[in-house]
Amino acid sequence: MTLLQFFNGAAEHKNGNNKQLMTTTAALIALVCLILHCCWWLYARRRRSNRRTFSSLLRKASQKILTKQEQAKLFSATPAHTSTTATATTTSFDEGNGATATTSTTTSTTTTTTANNTPIRVNIVGAGVSGLVLARLLMKTPERFIVNVYEKSRELSPVLGGGFSLQSGRIILRSLGLSDELTPELFAPIERLEQYSADGTLLGSASMLLNDNKNKNKSSNKRNKSFSSDNNSDNDDDSKQSPSSIAVACTLRGSLVNRLAEGVSIHFHKDLDFCETRGNIVVARFTDGTHAESELLIGADGIRSTVRNQIFGYSDPIYSGHTMWYGMSKLDPDSELFRNMRRKMITQTGKGFYTGMYCASNDGKVVFWKTYVSDKPRRETWDRADLYQGRMKLFYSSSDVAEPFPTVVQHTNRLMHFGLYYRPPLKGKWHQGRVVLIGDAAHPMLPYMGQGANLAIEDAAVLATLLQKYYNCSNNNNSNNLNGCRPSLTHEQIFKMFYEIREPKTTRVLDASMRMGKFQLATSTLGCFFRDTMGKVMNRLGMYERIIAKQREASMADIPE
Repeated sequence: MTLLQFFNGAAEHKNGNNKQLMTTTAALIALVCLILHCCWWLYARRRRSNRRTFSSLLRKASQKILTKQEQAKLFSATPAHTSTTATATTTSFDEGNGATATTSTTTSTTTTTTANNTPIRVNIVGAGVSGLVLARLLMKTPERFIVNVYEKSRELSPVLGGGFSLQSGRIILRSLGLSDELTPELFAPIERLEQYSADGTLLGSASMLLNDNKNKNKSSNKRNKSFSSDNNSDNDDDSKQSPSSIAVACTLRGSLVNRLAEGVSIHFHKDLDFCETRGNIVVARFTDGTHAESELLIGADGIRSTVRNQIFGYSDPIYSGHTMWYGMSKLDPDSELFRNMRRKMITQTGKGFYTGMYCASNDGKVVFWKTYVSDKPRRETWDRADLYQGRMKLFYSSSDVAEPFPTVVQHTNRLMHFGLYYRPPLKGKWHQGRVVLIGDAAHPMLPYMGQGANLAIEDAAVLATLLQKYYNCSNNNNSNNLNGCRPSLTHEQIFKMFYEIREPKTTRVLDASMRMGKFQLATSTLGCFFRDTMGKVMNRLGMYERIIAKQREASMADIPE
C-alpha cells in the first residue's frame, strides 16, 4: 500500500463517519420533535376542558381584587339601560398647522341615570392603533364618556409605520365597522404560511384558513417551488375563500390609523411634558404650555412612552441585538410575481438573519423585512428610500437571500432601518392612580410572534369593556362620586382587574417572541442545521398546521364577547 492510497482511504473513512454523524443527528432531532409533539398533544388535551374566556378571566380577576360581597353585587347587577339616538362627530384637519377642529351634533339622549350625572372625561395620549381603537369604543357611549386624543406629531401620516397581520384584532375592528366585507381595501387576506431555508428549500407550509384540515403539505427540495404558475393558478381567483374563513389578514398601519381617526377628536402637535393628579382630576401638561384635565388618563404612546416614564420612573428600552431592514414595494397587480405570492406570507431563515414578505393590500403593495444580528445601529432611518436604495439592493441581492426577495426589493418605494428594542414586563400593575398604560406603552415586545398590534387592540377592547360595564353611571350607593356619576367599581379596582386579565397573555407572548427571535436568528452552523431539520420534520408530521391552529385558538380565546 502506497502512502497516497493510505491517505485516500483515511479521507474516505472520515467522510463516511461524517455522513453517519449527520444521519444520527437528524434521527435524534426527529425523535425530539416527536416527543415534543406528544407533550404538546397531552398539554392541549388537558387544557381543552378548561378553555379561557373573557368571562372566566373576569371572574378570576375579581376573586383576587374584590370581596365576596362585591363579587356577588358585581355579577348580579344589571347595567343601566340607555337609549341614545344618532350622534354625529366629524373631525377636520388643518393642513397648514396640523390643528384639529371638531364639531359634534348630538340628538336627544335618554338614560335611566339621574339628571346631574355628567360624562367622565377620558384623555388618551397617543394616536396609534390602541389609542384610537379605545377612543372609538368609548365613543359608542357618549352619554358616559367624553374622549380626547393628544398626538405629538403634526398629522397622521398615511405612510408612517409599516404593516402588520391581524387575527383577534380583526374581530374587534369588525365591531367598529372595519371588516373584510365592509372595507376590503384595508385588508389583504393570508391563506398560507411558507418557510424556506437560505438556499430556497421549502422547510414548512401551513394553511391559515379556519377549519382547514384538508391541505396537508409535504416538504420539497425544489428551489422556489411555490412561485411556479402551475402551483398557484388558484390564487388568481379572489373569491376562492370567503372573508369569514380567513383567520389572518394584513393591513398597512397608516391606512388603518387614518380610518380609525375618522370622527375622533384628535389634538395634534401635543407632546406630553408631564402629568399630575389633583384630587379626582389628572392634569396633562404639554411642551407648548397648554394643559388638559380629565378624570382618567390613558397612556398609549408606544415603547418610548412618556406616560410610563412619568408614573414608573425613567428607563430606556433595551436593545435586543437585532436590527431590521423594513421596506414596502409596489408591484404590478397583474404581474405573475404578485399573483404567485398573493395571499401568502413567505419567510426565509439563514445564518444570523430572518426575512419575510407578504402582500399588504390588493393593489400590489408588498411589505418585506430582513432582521439580522448586529450591534446597535448608530443611526436609524424611517423614510429614506432614495438614500438607501442602492445599498439595500446590494444587501438583498447577496447570495444568502433567495428569490423572490431580490426582485421585490428592486421595486422598493420606501425603506426603514432601525434596531429592535423591548422592555421587561411591569410586575404588579400597569397603572398609578388615575393613569393607566395600554399597548406598547405597557408591554412592548419583539415582532417575531406577529402579535404586537393584536395585543394592543385587545388591550383597548378589554379596558373599554370594563369601563363601560362597571364604571358607568348608575344609581347605587357607592361613595366614589365623580361629577355626579356613581360607578359600580372604582378606577383602582378596574385598572387592577385590567392588569390581572391582560398580564398573563402579554407576558406569555413577550417571552415567546424572545425565544422565537433567538431560534430564527441562529448564528452557529449547528443551530441553523437544527432549526432547518426541525422545520422539515415538523412539516412531515403535520405539526405546522396544528401549532398555527392552537395559536389562533389561544389568541382569540380571551377577548371580550
